Amino acid sequence: MLEGALSILMKCTALFLAAICSLGLLHAQEDTSGDAGRRFEGTIGENLKITLLLESTLDEDGETSYDGAYHYHKTGIPISLTQVPDAGELIRLRENEGSDAEGRETFTGQWAVKLDGTDITGTWSTPDGKKKLPISLRESYPAGSVRVVTTQLESVQTLRKNGGKRGFEIKVRYLQLASRTAAAAEINRVLRQDALNVPVNEDEDPTHIPENPTEKDILAAMVMKEEAGEDEDWEAAFVESVDDSQSVMMNESGFLTVEYVTWTYTGGAHGNYGSSYRSFDLESGQELLLEDLVKTGYEKRWATLGAAELLLQQGLKPDAPLTEVGLFEDTLELNETWFLTPGGIGFSYDPYEIGPYGRGMIQFVLPWKDILPDLKPGSRIYDMASRLGAKTK
Repeated sequence: MLEGALSILMKCTALFLAAICSLGLLHAQEDTSGDAGRRFEGTIGENLKITLLLESTLDEDGETSYDGAYHYHKTGIPISLTQVPDAGELIRLRENEGSDAEGRETFTGQWAVKLDGTDITGTWSTPDGKKKLPISLRESYPAGSVRVVTTQLESVQTLRKNGGKRGFEIKVRYLQLASRTAAAAEINRVLRQDALNVPVNEDEDPTHIPENPTEKDILAAMVMKEEAGEDEDWEAAFVESVDDSQSVMMNESGFLTVEYVTWTYTGGAHGNYGSSYRSFDLESGQELLLEDLVKTGYEKRWATLGAAELLLQQGLKPDAPLTEVGLFEDTLELNETWFLTPGGIGFSYDPYEIGPYGRGMIQFVLPWKDILPDLKPGSRIYDMASRLGAKTK
């Protein structure tokens, strides 16, 4: 009798724990207003022509935050923008062109602007505020660019056992092109596939992963099938998090570059983050591969150019050691994390890859004028590089 009662109690306890473990929150939000991944063109000052890619993110409280990047048409090199918290009506952004050897961001200017429908107006100023120039921009999608919409998905779940708990949080932000061409359909498929790959377990049978996933497939994958193990440390409660966000880095001349920023936390002193990229041909829908754009034998020369760019970012002489800019070694090797910009080809290194965590992301862009001889002639990339390279000589 006692054994039977204990058996029933254990079964009830297991069912109760399973029910609690399955509780969670799944939230999906699509930006239908177009107020995400928007493209603007206009001027700073009288005639400094620029293109701005502005990203917006809506939080749980309905508040919108902004960041993005812009480039001068003369150079094509992206300058990142990060919003400064402010209670006023204006959107305040700081432009950041890198970081120093200690990982402190280098701010080169400030924006104070107002977004009114399809127009942005305001003021650019130096960090000390002594020099100011007017900003006038209008949303624009000329030939060779495309409108983009954003979907934000979030899953929050909690596992509880007695007084202990563990949390699991997944956030996915993915892009879709607002175009009905066959090329756009293929690019959208790849972007959805990448979004689906965030919550999918690495050990899952790949044959069960759809090649053309829908939003429903992504949502289903975000309901984690995590089970509480016998050796779980329930006394040390923490939230395991994955946050993956797609954003537009280039959207012109018939090319689209998407940046993927992934932040993860699985316990410990801090989380980890990194970036990856895809560049697409908007006419064909195919992803660009560096080997298809560049002649063989470029690696050593580009590494030398990249080292010079990193030293230039810190105002150091070309013969200064790279350890002075926070790298582990005094030599630089190219990795495979490259990206296409209007002004050249860039490379990105995650924390710990060639420098300490505090140094943050390490990036540089090689201007077209410096790498044009290494590009394969006869392509649209080569033609674009030739035009911009001629402007910056």
